[in-house]
Amino acid sequence: MPKQQTEYLVDLIHSLSKSEKRNFRLFAGRLGNVDEKLFLQLFDFIDDHRDYNETLLLQKITGIKKSQLPNLKAHLYRQLLGSLRWLGRNTYEDIAAREWIDHARILLTKGMQKAALESIEKAKKSALAIHNQPLLYHALDFERFIENQFVTGSNPVIADRLKKQGDDLVRNLVTGNEYSNLSMALYTLYLKHGYVKDQKDFDYIHAFFQSNLPQKSTKNLDFYEKVYLFQCQVWYHHMIQDFAGYYKFSQKWVDCFESDPKMILTDTTMYLKGLHNTLNALYMAGKRDKFKSYFQKYKSFGDHPR
Repeated sequence: MPKQQTEYLVDLIHSLSKSEKRNFRLFAGRLGNVDEKLFLQLFDFIDDHRDYNETLLLQKITGIKKSQLPNLKAHLYRQLLGSLRWLGRNTYEDIAAREWIDHARILLTKGMQKAALESIEKAKKSALAIHNQPLLYHALDFERFIENQFVTGSNPVIADRLKKQGDDLVRNLVTGNEYSNLSMALYTLYLKHGYVKDQKDFDYIHAFFQSNLPQKSTKNLDFYEKVYLFQCQVWYHHMIQDFAGYYKFSQKWVDCFESDPKMILTDTTMYLKGLHNTLNALYMAGKRDKFKSYFQKYKSFGDHPR
């Protein structure tokens, strides 16, 4: 295993909570041959030592040969990720959705088309719950594949329904992609150039923003389409030092999540990034009372993130 991959393994083990370590030992316990016992010993050694020392490891665990260590580390890494994925399927809807799609694939290989379609429906429901349009499209595309290749006995109107769902999803994906790309471009400009410094800078940023902002109705945007749109506005108003606008769109960004609380757990990083920008905007605008209110929300989230 390359040095960087070893660092990933060590970092992953040291990031585990007590419950995740306990779950991993139970997960790994289903395997009972000698090699599995060795990778559990490797896990325990790394868990007990903050600094990874391969020489000490080989001295402590005499059953491990240096030549087999790379494969053993790679196996341990895969088992850890498998354990965390298994544990996360009841917490994260996107993991659950992918698992239902995997189940559908397996059922299809067994000739169980109707059971596969039922699994796909569960995947779509999970993806829809967290506004994951790419994952929803993946499930829909697999459903179309099943309906096209096999005689399932489904309702004759299924083709029209799948076509409409596919067309709607593609439109949403295109719009979300445009907003997301503009958001990234604006953020990159900010990292390179910072705030506008004169009229020339302002004219350039303003023209760039207006020429790249999708000219579409914002009335029926999906969750992430709204978030990416508000991100665009946040970066733009931040760069031109319009702190009132910066606060306005940062707050809208946060409101998207707080109006759909399950998304806070689904995409915690995005929520906290919005909250951070709201605090930054309030600080720059000198809004002391509102800043205190949002800062308390930020602190309390760390105590009760769910």
